[in-house]
Amino acid sequence: MGRLEERVGDGTGLATGLAWVGLGLGAAMLGAPRRVADLAGLPDDDDIRQALLAVGLREVASGLGILLSRDPTGWVKARAGGDAMDIALLASAYASPRARNDRVTLALAAVLGVTAMDLLCARQLDHREGDAQPAFDGRYRTVERIVIRRQPQELYAYWRDFRNLSRFMAHVQAVEPTGEDRSYWRVSGPMGTSVEWESVVVRDEPGRLIAWRSLPGADVENAGTVRFEPVGDGATRVCVEMEYQPPLGSLGRAVATLFGRDPTQTVRDDLIFLKGILEAGGFEHPSLAARAERQAAMQGA
Repeated sequence: MGRLEERVGDGTGLATGLAWVGLGLGAAMLGAPRRVADLAGLPDDDDIRQALLAVGLREVASGLGILLSRDPTGWVKARAGGDAMDIALLASAYASPRARNDRVTLALAAVLGVTAMDLLCARQLDHREGDAQPAFDGRYRTVERIVIRRQPQELYAYWRDFRNLSRFMAHVQAVEPTGEDRSYWRVSGPMGTSVEWESVVVRDEPGRLIAWRSLPGADVENAGTVRFEPVGDGATRVCVEMEYQPPLGSLGRAVATLFGRDPTQTVRDDLIFLKGILEAGGFEHPSLAARAERQAAMQGA
């Protein structure tokens, strides 16, 4: 099983990088449009300068939007739409006898490269919010996010004690530490059964990220990553990415019950429950009655 924690497909880091690139380009276009036109091989006329000023404003707006927004997906898609306009502008320059075609070609190649990155980033961000879907390797992945009014360090500390997972994850019966960075998981299965595995923490960044994966021999091969991103006003965006490999046999046929008929909905419900616990009553254990009622509802769904 591939290590989910080693994947770089959630799109947030790429979006941030594209935002800074856009801010730099936008500032150059707004501050020195004639110089940018010369570097790109474009004719030096009023129409081109006005077009570059408009592009510069768009780049700055989208860059700020990505950096300041809790969800950058729409801004990244707007960047991709703007790229098409940039490509059209550069392509039209070939018709001008005053254009330097060699420079236009280089600029066009650069814009096409950025366009590819924008489209990749948009696709990755969409995947973060999409339903659990089988990848080409047969694994299932799902990503969910929620904003909780707690500091990142507090949430990290709560999650890092894996024993707390059974307090808000409906199907998790217990997680017990077995050694340094290792823990033993027992999870509710179909028809009153349980499945078990041992997992190990493979990446640990205090206050920012925890990643884990099951060890060989697990009933259900799986991995997970949780990120804690500050969003201001004492709140944190919690992003959970889960990946699992359905096993063969009867257990494989029952994996939908194990993780919920809709894995995305299961993770979403768990995070909503966690938000309610931490924002309403602090880090104490929720009532056993509430937890038992929720587990019964999830298992009977």
